[in-house]
Amino acid sequence: RQAMRSIRRVLKPGGRLLMTVPFGRGRVTEWFRVYDSRSLEELLGPLKPLRQDFFLEKKGHWIPSAREEAAMMDLTDRGRPAAVALVEAVKQ
Repeated sequence: RQAMRSIRRVLKPGGRLLMTVPFGRGRVTEWFRVYDSRSLEELLGPLKPLRQDFFLEKKGHWIPSAREEAAMMDLTDRGRPAAVALVEAVKQ
């Protein structure tokens, strides 16, 4: 979150951000944070999302997913995020 505050501060108006974050049932682990829809929106703050794509891990591959399906995902049996969000956003 602190890094995002810095990115939002230094990004020029019209500048674009492309980021991938763990997505699904929101939680904080010792190593990472999984964002749900609300916390992802909060993370972006004033940046305007241009595109949001979601992916699920299936047998070692990332496959496209609907937001609703990705939002229901939890951690894999190995303790890793089972879904990610890829977001393109712009600073207005």
